[in-house]
Amino acid sequence: MEERIRKERPPPRVRVMESSQPNFSSLRLENIGITFRDQEVLKDVTWEVKTGDRIGLVGHNGAGKTTQLRIMSGEMEPTTGDVVKSSKDLRVAMLRQEFVDELIPDRTLKEEFMSVFSDELQIIQDLRKAEEELESMTSDDADKMQEVLDRMQKLQSKADTQGVYALESRAKKIMNLMGFEDEEEDYLVAMFSGGWKMRIGLGKVLLKEPNILLLDEPTNHLDLESVEWLEAFLIEQNIPMVIVSHDREFLDRVCNKIVDAEGGICNAYDNSNYSRFLELKQARMDSWHAAYNAQEKKIKEEKKWINSFRLKQPQAVKQREAQLEKLMKSEDYVQKPPFIGKPFKFRFPDAPRLSPEVST
Repeated sequence: MEERIRKERPPPRVRVMESSQPNFSSLRLENIGITFRDQEVLKDVTWEVKTGDRIGLVGHNGAGKTTQLRIMSGEMEPTTGDVVKSSKDLRVAMLRQEFVDELIPDRTLKEEFMSVFSDELQIIQDLRKAEEELESMTSDDADKMQEVLDRMQKLQSKADTQGVYALESRAKKIMNLMGFEDEEEDYLVAMFSGGWKMRIGLGKVLLKEPNILLLDEPTNHLDLESVEWLEAFLIEQNIPMVIVSHDREFLDRVCNKIVDAEGGICNAYDNSNYSRFLELKQARMDSWHAAYNAQEKKIKEEKKWINSFRLKQPQAVKQREAQLEKLMKSEDYVQKPPFIGKPFKFRFPDAPRLSPEVST
């Protein structure tokens, strides 16, 4: 099935549409489809997150919400469709559901935050090794010494470009932003509660200085105080963000736009928190059902007329059949609305075991 879809639709691409607006960031999914093991999870997804947006991505389990986040973060390539960025160097960072599992309990708080800078720390380590290597050389190793000096010059240039000497101050700034005290930087990660571990995970994500922030179930297993802190913190941020959460009150307080994932497609509801989204969706579905029922009633009447006059007025019947077929293939044809809610299920209890017949 996946091969068939690839043949029918163009392969996925990452496009850049440079924005002329200063301090503007956007990330757009266009006609995104993805297939896992012959099952089409996303069919035709199109929506955008941009500066000013705090989007709640909602939908039933299995609707492809986390899959969309992974596509947006660049971790997963869609089967079809385009990912459109506002700039080539757009930085997208995601706080995963499993962020606690990614923390190392026996690291100190400072070490855990600094672990974000793995590439930069490697540069510092390589510089130290080169310095030690240089100190152990004698004047007889002139060629080798020059080789090490050249290597150090390149490493130093990288260090200056990537600002490696400012890493600790950056980490400390984020630790303070997350509410940690200075003396806590030497505490082990294992000493912090679930709510404070969430702050560690979020802080590490923010250290990457993202232009787009993705949060996958950030309130899972948090107490009320931690959820309230997170709400207040996110509302104050200027970073455009997408939040997947089942916490309706959290989405109500934080989000100003909702994207509803259902049936492999998405519908965006602008200027809407979760409660407003429910109202708008119900109105949209009511209108959809009304239009569909009216259409089906008209089609049923048309088919009844065709069957009644097939022998009496064959030419007129032929014309009306053609018109009906044209309608059903046109963009004006109203598709059947998706079923909302849980399907009715029932189960018969297992039959009791019967004693074997006793032969006489």
